[in-house]
Parts: sequence; C-alpha cells; structure tokens
Amino acid sequence: MLPETPSSLVKPLSPSPPMAGTPLKPASPPLHAPSSHAADTTIDACHCCGPHLGSEPSTNPLGLDRLAKSQTSGPPPPPPSSVDCDSVILPSGQLWQFWPNGEFEQDLTQQDADDPSHSNFLNHWACHTGGRPRNQGKANASAWHLGKVRRRHCNGIIKCSTQGCPYMLRPLADPLCKVRAQAQSALCKNCDKKTMYHRPCNVTLELWFYKHGVHVRNTGTHMHPRLTRKIHLTYHETNSINHIIEEHPTVGPAELVTGRRGLHGPRESTAAISSVLDNPSRIVYQQKLYKKSFARPFQVEWVEFQNEHPGFIINETAQLSSVSVVSGQTRFMRSQLANTEDRQGGIVSDASYSYWGDRDSILITSSVYCKKLSEWIPALVSYANGATAEHYRIHFLALFHTLSIGLRETGVQIQDHLMANVVDFSQAERNGFIGAFIQFWQDQEEDIRTVNELETAARSLLKGCQQHFRASVQRVRKITSAVPYPLGQPFEERANFLLHAGTVEDFEAIAEGILNDFPGIEPWLSWWRHPDRVQMLFRSHTHIPDDLWDSLPSTTNAQEAMHHKIYSHCGKKHDFIPGWRALRGFVSKMEHRAAAESTQGGVMTRYKPLHQYKNNQEQYGRAKPGRDPLQKISHSEPDRADYAPPDTAEDLEAKASQSPLPESKTTAPIPKSKQPQESKERLPSFSWIDNSCWVDTTLELSSCGIYLGDYNTDFQPRISAENLGAEDPMQILANAIHIRSTLSDSSPLSEKIQILSEQRNTLRRELMDLGIIESLNGFGTLFGWLESLLGYPRGREPTFLHAYFQAHSLLIRSCTGHSGNTLDLLRSKHWQIPVLPRLSFLYQLDRSLAVKFNGDIKSWFIDRFSKPVAKPLTCCWCQSRSDGTAIDHAGCQGQATLQEIYVHIPVLLVIELVDSTHEAALYPGSPQWSCPPTLRPLSKQAEQDHHLVYRLCGRVFSSGNHFTGRGLTPGGQVYRYDGKDRGSAFVISQSSIKKHLSGTDTNLKISKSTRTCALFYRLEGGTLAQRYYARHQTAILQDQYGVRSDIPSAVLNDAQDSIPRPWSMSTSHGTQIPGSQIFWSHQAGSSLEYYCSAKPLSEPVTPARTKKQKKLQPVTGIFSTSGLPRHDKHTMRVDSPASATGQDLQGDLPLAMPLLQSAPVLEAAPTTPQVEDAVHTNPFAEAYHSPPQSAPFPIACRCGLEGNGHKLNVNEPVVLCDSCHNWSHLACQHDGWISDLGPRASFECDGCSASEIKHLLGARICRPKRAVRAKQDLVSRLKPGKGGLARWGKYWYPWWRGNIFKPTRPVQELEATVAQGDLVDSLWGEAKARRQIRLGRWQHSWDIDLKNDENTLGDFLDRQYQPEESISQALWPYAKDLAQMVSECKYPIEFLHLPAARWVFEHPDDVPPVHGGTFSASMAAQVANWIFSSIPGADVDHQDWFNGWPHSHASAIVYASLHDRSLREDAEFPHHAAPEVQQQWLWFVSWNQLFRARQIELTASLRTKDVDHESLDILEERMQ
Repeated sequence: MLPETPSSLVKPLSPSPPMAGTPLKPASPPLHAPSSHAADTTIDACHCCGPHLGSEPSTNPLGLDRLAKSQTSGPPPPPPSSVDCDSVILPSGQLWQFWPNGEFEQDLTQQDADDPSHSNFLNHWACHTGGRPRNQGKANASAWHLGKVRRRHCNGIIKCSTQGCPYMLRPLADPLCKVRAQAQSALCKNCDKKTMYHRPCNVTLELWFYKHGVHVRNTGTHMHPRLTRKIHLTYHETNSINHIIEEHPTVGPAELVTGRRGLHGPRESTAAISSVLDNPSRIVYQQKLYKKSFARPFQVEWVEFQNEHPGFIINETAQLSSVSVVSGQTRFMRSQLANTEDRQGGIVSDASYSYWGDRDSILITSSVYCKKLSEWIPALVSYANGATAEHYRIHFLALFHTLSIGLRETGVQIQDHLMANVVDFSQAERNGFIGAFIQFWQDQEEDIRTVNELETAARSLLKGCQQHFRASVQRVRKITSAVPYPLGQPFEERANFLLHAGTVEDFEAIAEGILNDFPGIEPWLSWWRHPDRVQMLFRSHTHIPDDLWDSLPSTTNAQEAMHHKIYSHCGKKHDFIPGWRALRGFVSKMEHRAAAESTQGGVMTRYKPLHQYKNNQEQYGRAKPGRDPLQKISHSEPDRADYAPPDTAEDLEAKASQSPLPESKTTAPIPKSKQPQESKERLPSFSWIDNSCWVDTTLELSSCGIYLGDYNTDFQPRISAENLGAEDPMQILANAIHIRSTLSDSSPLSEKIQILSEQRNTLRRELMDLGIIESLNGFGTLFGWLESLLGYPRGREPTFLHAYFQAHSLLIRSCTGHSGNTLDLLRSKHWQIPVLPRLSFLYQLDRSLAVKFNGDIKSWFIDRFSKPVAKPLTCCWCQSRSDGTAIDHAGCQGQATLQEIYVHIPVLLVIELVDSTHEAALYPGSPQWSCPPTLRPLSKQAEQDHHLVYRLCGRVFSSGNHFTGRGLTPGGQVYRYDGKDRGSAFVISQSSIKKHLSGTDTNLKISKSTRTCALFYRLEGGTLAQRYYARHQTAILQDQYGVRSDIPSAVLNDAQDSIPRPWSMSTSHGTQIPGSQIFWSHQAGSSLEYYCSAKPLSEPVTPARTKKQKKLQPVTGIFSTSGLPRHDKHTMRVDSPASATGQDLQGDLPLAMPLLQSAPVLEAAPTTPQVEDAVHTNPFAEAYHSPPQSAPFPIACRCGLEGNGHKLNVNEPVVLCDSCHNWSHLACQHDGWISDLGPRASFECDGCSASEIKHLLGARICRPKRAVRAKQDLVSRLKPGKGGLARWGKYWYPWWRGNIFKPTRPVQELEATVAQGDLVDSLWGEAKARRQIRLGRWQHSWDIDLKNDENTLGDFLDRQYQPEESISQALWPYAKDLAQMVSECKYPIEFLHLPAARWVFEHPDDVPPVHGGTFSASMAAQVANWIFSSIPGADVDHQDWFNGWPHSHASAIVYASLHDRSLREDAEFPHHAAPEVQQQWLWFVSWNQLFRARQIELTASLRTKDVDHESLDILEERMQ
C-alpha cells in the first residue's frame, strides 16, 4: 500500500520510446522537473504550453507568471503562435500529457485537479470509459486506491489492410463491438475499397480521485501511431477561439477559417490555433457554445437594463404577450419631438424588419428633424413582436402621449396638425395610427368630437410616400406582358404625372388614358386608386391642408436613412436585451453630439459644414456634384464584349453608340485633371419644373445660336410687326426668344432666371391652348413642339421667321426616255419638278446613316446640301396611271433618277441623332457620330467672302428621360446647362469647342448612360449668307435643268425671298406636257411635267361649236398664249407709250406680287434612303403589310395619323406612296379605290396627287352598274374604305359613331367583330334586297356641320351670303362681259385671253379656283350670289358656271378691286401701258395668286380628312 504523498511526482514504470514515424515538435529550451524523480524522464517543451516528451532536462525552470495570467479574470489571451500543443504545465509544475503513453504513475495535487488548463484531464486517444461498480470508492478517501476511479480504455485505430496505404480512421468512443462494426463498414478513400480493419490497443489510463488530489496511472504502450484527427480542444485553445469570437461577433465561420480581414490582408486563420478549428462547422459549434456561456435569466437581465437606464422604457405593456410593444424614449428625444419651433418636416414613421433576430419582430421608429444636429433623429423607438394594427396603435399612442407631455412642459397645447405623419402604405400602420388618434382624443376630456369625426381628422393627417409609388412604377414598367418594352419610358412618365395632377378630373383623365393604353396594369392601378391610399398619395385627392401638405416630406427616405444609420451603428439580428442596449447607446451618441454642439466655444463633431449640400447647390447647381452625368468618371474595367454577349438592357437598348474596341482592350480611367472643371461664372437660363427639360433645352440652345450672331440684323427683323402679325402662332416663340434681349445686366441672376422661367411657362400654356402639347406638366419630345408650331395651322402662310429654321428643296425627277415607248413625248428625255419647294426643319440621323457615312456628319452634310448625287429609281414615274385604270399607251421604260437640290438653307440648322432598340439590333457596333466644329455648304472661298459656314453652337445630351446640354458663349467658352441646376448655366473653365463640344461622345468623356441626341449649328453669315446660297443654287438649277423661279430673287426683299415661291422649267430647256396628255398622274397643280422636243406640241383639238358664239373684243396688248404652262412664269407684251404709232415693245416682265399662298410641309425630311421600287398587289389577293422593323416606316395618312409607324404600332394594312414614300391606311383611301390596283400599279397619296380635288370641289360619285356588281360577292364589294350596313338586333346601321341605338349599345360591343351574315353594302340597284332590311336611326352626313369651304359654297343662296357693297361695285362694270361668259361657259376657247378660261381649256378635267388665301369661301359665295341674282339667265343652269371659270374670273375681278392699291405698287406693274392692259395685268396677277393660294389649301386639306364621314357620305349617296 502506497503512503499518502500529496506531492508525489511521476514514477516511470518502464521507458516508452517514441513511435516510429511520429514527427516530433521542434526542440524548445530544456527545463528541469522540480523533483529529482523527473530527471529520469525526458520531455519536449512547447514554448507556449509546456514541454513535450523527448526533450533534454533543463537547468532553467519555466516561470509560471504567464500561466497565472491566463487563469485570471478578464478577456481570454490572444491565440498561441503554435498549433496542437501536446502537454500543459500544472500549478505544481508537473506536466499533463494530452497523448499519454508508456507505463507511468503520477500524483497530482488538489490544486492541479482544480486547474482548468488540463481540460478535465483531456486525452486525445480514442477511448471508451469504464470504472468501479456503482457505490464503490469515495472521492474523499484518504488513500488514492480507495477513491473513485475513472478508466479510459484505448480503442486503437482503424487502418487499411493494403500494404503501403497510410489511410486510417479514428475509432468511435464506443465499446469495441461497435468499433469493429465501424471498421467493417468503412471504406478506404485511397483504395476505394472496404479494406479497413480494427487494430486494437491494450492501454488503459486510470484516474483515481481522492481527498488529496488525483492519482494517475497509465498501463501499456500505444503500438499504433497517433490519430491524424483530433476532436477536442485544450483549455488554452478554447480561450483563444473565444477571444476571437468576442472581438469579431459578426464574422462568419468561413472567414475565420480563411483569416479575418485586416488592413493589410487576411489575418491569422483559426487553424493556427488547432487543427480542430480548420472545420467551419466546428467554428459554428464553438460560437454557439461561447454565446451560451453568457446566458442569464431574461428577468434578471431586463431588470438590470432598466436599472442602468431609468426612464428609457416608457410603457409597461411589455408583458411579452401575444401583442407586445416596448417603447423607448429619452428626455432628449421627447424635447426634440415637442420642439415645434425648430422641428421641420413633421414626423416620419416606418418599421425595420432586420434589426431583431426574431423574424416576426420589428423595430418601429418615428423620427423628427433636429435643427441643432442638422439631421433626422429618432423621437420614439418601439419593439413589436408583430406588425398588426394593434402593434402600431400602441406605438402611435405612446408617441401622442409623449408629444402631449413634451408640449405641456413647454406651455403649448397639443393640436391635430402636430400629429401629422408621413408613412408608407401599410394598412396595419394606417389603421394603427387612426386607432391611436381616436383613443388619445377620447381620453382628453375637453375634446367633444365623435368617433367618425376623429377618424376623418386622422385620415387628413397621413401623407404617403411618393418614392414607394415611383419605385412601383419602375417595377411594373419592366413587366413586358403589361407594358411593351418600347413603351416603358412613356408609361413611366405618364404614371408619374398622376402625382402632379391638380384636380380629381385631371387625375381620372390621366388614369383612364393609361388604362386604355395599358389594360394589363388594371389590378396595379386599382390598388393605388383605393380611397385609403389615393388620398394619402395624390394631391388631387388629399384632405390635408395645402400648407401642411407642403411642410411634410414627400417620401419616407428620411426614415429609411435612419434605418441605415441604426444598422451602421448597432448592427442587425439582435436579441431582445442586447438590441435595446445598442439602441440606448445609439441615442446616447446623438445626445453627446447635441451637447457638444451646444458647448460654449463649440466642439468639432464633423469636418464638413452642416449645410454643405446647400453650398454645393449654389456652386455646382446640384447637391452632389459627383452625380453630374456629364462629369462622371469612367472606372477602369474590362470591356464586357471580351467575355460576355450584349445581354444587358443597356446593350440591347444601345443608348450610346459605341465604337468597337480591339480585343482585350480595357477602358482607361479618366484622370481628374482632364475632367471639365466649372468656373464661378454663371449664366441665366430656364429653371426646371414639371418635366420641362425638353422645352428648356431646346429654347436654351436655340437662343444660344440666335444671340451668337447679330440679333438686331438677323433675327429682330423677322419678328417685327411688318413681318410677323401679332396674332400669328409663331409670336409665342418670338416672345420666348426676345425676352433675353430685355434682361438688364445689372439685375440679379435669380431675377433673370425667374423672368426666363415665367416666359417659358407662358410658352407652355400657349402651346397647350393651340393643342400642340397635351398638358402643362407632360413630357414631350425634344423638337416635336417646335416642328408642330412651325406647321401650325395646317396650310398656313410661311413667314420670314419660318425661314430662320426651315430649308427649301426641290425633288427633281429625270428620265432618259426609251425609243420603244409608244408616245413620242416619252421617247425623249423628260422631267418632273414640283411647283413649290419642300420645307424641312429637323434632320434625323440614325444608325443606318452612321454606317453609310462612317459616323462622319460632315460627309452626310456634303451629300445632302453641298454635292447632292442623283439617286437611280427602279422605274420611270410614267409607267402607269396612279388609279390603276386601263390606259391606251404603254408606260415609259427609260432609266429614271431622283435628285434633291436645296434652294434655301436655315440660319439655325438642327440635327437630331436618333437611336432605337430596333436599329441597335440591325446595326450592332455602328460607329459613333463625330460632330465637326464647322460645316461648309459650299466652298472655302464662299466661307471667306460671304461667311457661308455653319459653326457648332450647341449639343444636347440625353440621360434616361432627362435632357441637358452644352452651349457656346459669345467669348467662345463652353457652358453646361441643366435645368435642375435651378436655372443656372455654368461656364466650364479653360474650355474649348474642340475638347468640350465637338467630336464623339467618347472624346467628351461623358458617362456611358449619357448620349448625344441633337446638335445646333448656326450660319455665321446669317441672312446675307442665306441669300447668297439661294442665288448660287438658283444658278445651278438654271444651268443643269433649266429650272427657274417664277419670281426672281433680285426683285424681292429679304422677307419675300425667304418665302417659298413657284418654280418651273424654261421653254428653251423643255416643253411642258399638257394635263390632258398626262395619263400616268393626276397631280394637278403639285408638279409639272416637261419633255425635250425640237418642235412644240400640237395644238389641242378645238371642240365643235353647237351654236353661234360671240367673241369679246381683245384689248390693246394681249397676253402670250403659246404653250402657257400651269405654273410657268406668265409673260405678256405691252404697248409702249407711243402705242399710237403701232410700235410694240417686246419683253418678258416677271410678276412680283405679295405672295398669298402658304407652304405646308408636304413630307418630312427623309432619314433613310428612299424606297423607289414599291410594288403594290391586290389587297384581296395578298394582304398589305407594314414594313419590317429594319425598314423605315413613315406614315402620313389622310386620316391624320402621322409619325413613325413602328412607334405608333400600326397593325392595319398600309400602302406606300411612290412619290413621297409615306405610308397610308388602305381603309382610309377614298371609296376604297386602291383595292382595284393591279399588281404592278403605282400609288400616290392625296398629298402628292390631285385626284382628290374633284371630290373636294363637289364632283359626283360614280355609282357602279348593276350588271357589273352582280358578278362580285360581298367580300369583293366591301373593299377596305367602302361603307356598309351592319345588323344590330333587328335594325341595320352604318358602322359609325353617329348611330342612335335602342337600347344603348356598350362601346366595347361597337368594336366587336361583325359576322359576315350581318353585313351588306349599299345594295345599289337591288330593290328586293333593300326591302328585306330595316334601317335604324343615325345622324346623317348632311346633318353634320363640317364647316368647310365646300358647304359654304354650296349654300351661296343663303341670306347670310348677300353680296357686300364692295363686291357689287367691283362686278357691276363688267356685268355685260360676265353675262356673255355665263351664257357661253362651255366654250372657254373663245376667252383664252382670260387666265381662268385658258386654264380650263388646257385642263378640262380640273376645276379653277374661286377662292383662296385672303379671298375666303364666303366671299366667293357672295360673288356666286351676285351672279345668280344679277346676271340674266344665271339662275337657269347655275351648275354650269358655278365653280367654273366664269365664277373664277369674277372672283379675280373682286380680288383685283380689293387689292388694287397694293398691286399697282408692285415693281412689275405696267405703269406706262394703256388702261386696258393695266386692267388685264391686274386680273392676270389676281387670278394667279388665287390659284396658288387655293392649290396649297387643297394640298393641306388632303392631309387630314374625316374618313368616317366621307365613307358615310358616299354610302348614303349610293343608297338614295
């Protein structure tokens, strides 16, 4: 029996040599055991934990200071610098080995047994336990062999039986039977076979616990290697990992294993502590274990928190029941809530769902603005275990009570408006607010309002977050099934307009319009239109007073920012009490800052000024200068095309046309030194308001170009009273431009900005009054309003101001002719020229042109203006008649060309760079447009001598749906304009045109989301350069084509020279083809046809006279009658003053008269090469389809639809005009005539053909013959455009808007498809079929007051058209001559000296003009009334002379009388001729002006037609 030796040391039983193959730790400084018995055992010491077996004894004993520190209280020690320590030194100086091996015994003291460093006598071997039978041995025994014993039997290892395979497994800590079963089922991962076997071990470690300590005895030696995998941590290793978890509570296990992030890269991995910690799952286990060690009872911690912060928890409803709300507020928070003088912006409330660890719990915060800190601070924070209305009610009730307490402390009485909140659209939050409001006021004895009154008052105190609505709009925009992709931006703009609607009616109109265009969004819009939400969000429906509405924020962004602050300071996913501690610390931090700001002398709590955003706004025009899209830095990043296809929205939309980069090339960052830097110089401009950027930018850069030149010389005369009437629609543009010239240099910048902005607002109101824009706060295109204003009203007379923006060009067709042509006139060369030039304002350059001209705008400009090239046509325009009817002659087979020659250029040239998703797909990688600083219309010599050169003065940028721009100052510096900069334009310091205005987008270093969308060029020479260019081009036309202006430019002033005037071909160059011989076109008056012939055309056959006719005696001096063209320059021969001698002075006198005709834009400037080889097929054999997306689709139908057909979603059958290359609806053509076109027939729309003039002037409708139509079925007869009858119930109606149904028919049913059995046509000539149908009631065509010229003339016998005295006085002197004209009106050949009679003689199928321009239709009706009542026999067959050449000549007589003075002042008036010649000259000029004015009116009227009324009129006429 061994004696009791409390301090017994190790007693080796037998030496235990180290196992072969077991690596030893590096040698450490040797140490001696404190007893001589330890000298027999060698150990290997670890310098942090202790010695290891196998080291030599040392004379330097290990100091225990460091070990003692590790066991004291405080934070755990830092992690050790070595891994997997094998032993630890105990307080008595002895070692505890974690890999005990060999035969030995060891006595440890009670202090050693209580020491935690041995980790409960940790043993890394895989063991199963066993001890004495129950109730044997005592822990307080005086001898160790009588104490309690704990035995640990080694389970050995599981090893692979394959020779040389090192793979082994750690056995389970279970009995051996289970270990053997484990080995049998284990798979060797090296051999991939079940070759594992159990290698047992007979080593047992015994621990005897008794009164004086622990006796340790190890029997046997481990004959197997150490296990490669440990599963236990030592005490020091546990402290090390806990120390890391304490310092980094939010770092995940993966990052701990890899290495915690540091300033210089990853720090030390947890695997450096122990190989056990190389497993992230084990890290998770350690984190939970460590956090669990601090757990205390909730009640204890909660009471402790309230004792530490008394008064912070203000409500004791925190019983943590099913509805638990705990609110916290400090005295500082309550004082800021009740500070109504400094508080700005009301109260903003919202809930955070990520602060608490519990998913169902939320943090409700109500914040107010603290003026002292210049930021929002929380006024009340609440924990809620749910988000029901009851949770919010408790929170808001606490808010109202604390507000009332705070106000009473300051001596202020609480009122309703002080409780106003900005919230989101949660129904629970809204109901909770209303419930708390009602309960609070019911508890106040002085309040006598009912519950309903309180609820109404509460609803008028809630304002919704507009940002939630805008974000929802953006999400819906991306749902292509509801909002088609190309219409996403218009939808977003229109939806956001709802926020600015002024009245409920405006709101409903906008909403219904959106629903009509996007029916798929009905559930979404209905949700927002709910009464509870609509009055919170939209000002048009709110009951909040205006002053309170304006004082409250429009969004809950302030509270969202508060959530971010809380997350940044406190983190997320908190438990209940730690979360409250973090919130209290967050509030304390704000209190300390407020106290520091109030300290005398001040304490710096921030480095930037409190209101830096205001300084930035004043200096840069925006709160955050770095967000300027024109100054954003392009970050260095690889070209995405190197590693990914164009699969992003930006790539597919192709917002900015990027030039392809070489492979593997990256975009270099833009150095800050090369970014545009703004100087302190600012210029006044228009301040943005209500989506005004589109009109602001156009006005700003137009003004920039106008004021760069000589304003008083080039622009002021155009807007003078002499050239622009006070009531002219262009006056509103003139006012908007002229206002700048009235600004005083001494006025403050803000005053100038206000004046300009008010003028802009006036412009928008007047544009809306004219119907050009739809609303004052709507979003429009950049130039659409200006283009519409230039053409308003249709058929208007152009002014001198129009010429500042518009160009004039002639489209000249030429054909070589063909020897095989049947007609002689088509065998030689022939031409077609327009009478009036085409007007164009905006030039659109798309990607196809960018590819064609390689992105060079200068090349495009030369091709368009300087050196136009004749483009070949697929066939001659003389091949067939436009209406497809049979002809007697074969068409021309010659080679035809088309050439556009400009005769007038604008002072301000506007170029729009168009980009679209469709073109981006067709032309991927197309080059960027390069914008040159100058453009020369002619030569460099012309630039030097006449300043004929365009200089770049403005550039417009588009970023999303916002327009900005850059312009040029008179000093040559570039300035940046953005209306959102409060109306200021900032001059870029050290700027130049080359670096900051011209070139490509890449050269300008703008952001990728911004692109150039328009350019402004100004003609340097102004009006003088304009006239020089016109004279130069006129000379070219005269030399190349013999084309000349009817009125020479030399006899006109600047204003007259800028107005479009007629053009014709000289007789020396070509002979005009009479209209009677033109079988291929019905373009009466719109174009002239000429051919090259050595001898003149044969005289037309004179119709046989059926009765004796009288001829008027010719006057002295007659007009030339040889080959007078329709619009050629009319010549005359006058007598000299010595006419008595019979000697005549020969000479052509050009007519210079005030032009009355208007010049509508017949077609838009083409943006793509025109299609000349359109082939039309029968619509019943092959449907007419719209062109593919790759082709241009300009539509200009007579129904009034104009624009880009792709954007307008035109899905109806359409047809292409061979002249203007615009598309028209098949169904809109007059009486469905186009359905009879042959497969190769050409088509000309009404704007290019005069075939419609007959219908406008009252020609009868040709009824089909019964025998012919009987052979056709119903489908063939009801062609597109023809009217028919449809059955509704038992009655038949024309399918039109004027029907009167009984009962009333829903609108959606009117748009339904009609069965073929319910359709009939007019049933012309079928009496039996007519008797079988019963007609319903509808508004007939003749009952509709269209207020057109045709109806006015048709009612000339009405009393209202009794001739005025001036008309009677003008006609009475010529009553005898007019009587002869009326009686012989069928024989105009006898009156060829009169222009009206000659016109009818040469064009028997056309109708002469009886009114036009200032000579209105009512005046023509008075002339007809006078003839009817004053000329004998005129009342018998008035249909012969009415609207005929006698009527036309009478109108010319009255016109000449009314304008006698102005006509006689004309430079071409023959002052020295005989009175008869002078009178003849006056009639000739008057009729000529009437003709031209009427021609343009008819052309304009053809562009817009009520096709439904027209179809009904024809149908009713056939039904008569």
